[in-house]
Amino acid sequence: MSFFKIHIDLDCAGGYFNKSINTMECYFLETQTWKRCADLSLPRSGTGVVSLHMRVYVIGGRYNTRNENYDCREVERYDPFVNKWTLIKPMNHPRNRLGVAAIDHCIYAVGGSHGQKTLSSVERYSTVDENENWTEVASMHTPRIGLAVCAHSRLLYAIGGYDGHRRLSEVESYNPDTNCWKHEKSLLIGRSGAAAVALNECIYVVGGYASDSIDGPLQLDSVEQYNTLTQQWSFVRPLNCRRSALSCVALDNRLFALGGYDGQNFSSIVEIYDPDKDEWTYGTRLTQERSGHGSALTVEPTFETDD
Repeated sequence: MSFFKIHIDLDCAGGYFNKSINTMECYFLETQTWKRCADLSLPRSGTGVVSLHMRVYVIGGRYNTRNENYDCREVERYDPFVNKWTLIKPMNHPRNRLGVAAIDHCIYAVGGSHGQKTLSSVERYSTVDENENWTEVASMHTPRIGLAVCAHSRLLYAIGGYDGHRRLSEVESYNPDTNCWKHEKSLLIGRSGAAAVALNECIYVVGGYASDSIDGPLQLDSVEQYNTLTQQWSFVRPLNCRRSALSCVALDNRLFALGGYDGQNFSSIVEIYDPDKDEWTYGTRLTQERSGHGSALTVEPTFETDD
């Protein structure tokens, strides 16, 4: 008898490797292997990637090839059940190096840049809105690009980034019920190009770039943990490999830090953090080096036979 089975997998989409790329690959936890999936219709780097209702959304970024270079407002949605991308309603504004996250049935696109302008504005897309439009919500206090964004306990956190003059340590949280941003406890190190992910009661901020930190003017290996109960930041075990423009996802009660740029080379390295052991170990490499990409969890439907 055949039956339908769902596996959770990790999807890594878009990014930059000498030019913007349109590839997506999926990681299967059971086999610890990567598989190439359908390509994006539009190559882009500096993009935001988020999953909601078992679909993956790739949002904004920059189309950067030999012949063209422009900021995007296009949004694509991936359906793992048919291995297909669909262009949906674009954002109101092009955004490069933005941050994205989902709360309830909504996706938020936060900050980024359009040309020379650094943005503080935020747009929200509702998957239950019949019109499927992007609408403006309250802007952040601080304009920023290369920020890290994640959601925890129905709050949207905007962490670090670059305001055009300095790498930021400032953290803000957005409450969708009040449509207000609130200042939170600052990072220990100002950084841009970091990744942020929520796991249990904590938020982790991984890697990035700092121009005036204890690590010097370079890519970071440091990792900060924010305890949402005590509202305090602390350092945990650093990455084995310094990098910025990476992505990070929580899977199987661990963090997966993917790809990035180490200051000289684009990376395919995957590191896995176990918070119980406070330890980073190496995982299966990506099939392609990339930075400025995004990653998210979705499902992999398969038919299996019950013998």
